Parts: sequence; structure tokens; C-alpha cells
Amino acid sequence: LDLFRNDFKYFPENLSKLKQLTYLDLSDLDLVQVPEFVYDLHKLDTLDLGYNDLTGLEEGLGNLKELIYLNLMFNNLQSLPKGIGKLAQLKELKLGWNYGLQEFPEEFGSLESLEILDFGGCDHEPCNGMVEIPASFLKLKNLKHIDFGWSAISSIPEGFKELKKLETFIIDGEFTEEEIQKIKERLSHVKTVKINEIY
Repeated sequence: LDLFRNDFKYFPENLSKLKQLTYLDLSDLDLVQVPEFVYDLHKLDTLDLGYNDLTGLEEGLGNLKELIYLNLMFNNLQSLPKGIGKLAQLKELKLGWNYGLQEFPEEFGSLESLEILDFGGCDHEPCNGMVEIPASFLKLKNLKHIDFGWSAISSIPEGFKELKKLETFIIDGEFTEEEIQKIKERLSHVKTVKINEIY
């Protein structure tokens, strides 16, 4: 169901009855909170909430256990709910361009199927509030692609060596030669490493 850029003031009540719905696009609707009915659509495998004004998500997100793809880019998220850790089927998560997002619950490390994580995005100061990669990221053993482009991340934990399936890593920023060398050493097992220096 594609409701992208619709001019809704209220959502039709019968949307909560679409229990077999697997695809829902609520992007670019100026939403400040996720409509309650969304958390009852337990068969969703694709949910697009990008380009809204969301500042947070309810714990009900954990009800959507069939989700494979979740887009939360271009919002105003400050944190993520613990319930996100229940999305055991999630393979792709887009979190870029949430300037103040810096709190990740420990449960984030339970996303055992996650393969693609996009956390880049900042075109002004300050950038994403998170400057260090949370320890929970190191539990995501199936990660294949990470994009920290245009974020405030400037260093890589040594534990990244344990992410054996990682194939692509992207990071932008102002780095010293020593920092660049350390990043490369800790990602020596990764096929494609893009370190873009910004001045």
C-alpha cells in the first residue's frame, strides 16, 4: 500500500483491518508520530517512514516481526526503542539523516539477520550526535554493508575485525593519517573500504 505524499489529515479507520498487508509506504507525509494502526500490521515485511518529522518510535515496533526492510531516513529521531531488537528478520535498516540520533539500546545487537545498515547523513554542524560506534553494533555478525558517510563517526572499534561477513564500509570525515591507517587495519578483511576525507 503506497500512501507516499498523500495529503491525509486523518487515516481511514479501516487501515487497521489490513492484517495481511506486507508493504506500506508512509514516506513524506509530515508525520510527527507513527500512526497506531501500523503497529498492528504484523505481516508487514516492508515499511517506509522516511522523510517525515518523527522524533521517536513506540515499543510496538517490536510487533512487526516479519519486517525485512525498514526506512527511517530523514526524520528527527533521537533514540530507538528497545523493541527494535525483536525484528529478527530485518535485513536492511536505513537511519541516515537523523541529526540527533545517538542512543541505541543494547537490544539493537539482537538484529541477527541485519545485512545493510545506513547511518550516514549530515550537511551541517553538529552532525549526527553519535561520535562513537555503540558496542551493540559489534554483535551484528551478518552485516555486509555499512554506510557512515557524512556522519560524526571518526574511529572504528577493534571489534569490527569480528564482523567477518562485512563486504562494504563507507565513512566520511576529517582524519589524520594515523586514524586512516587504524581504520584500514581494523577493516583489512573488508573487500571495499571507502574513506572519503572532508575538509
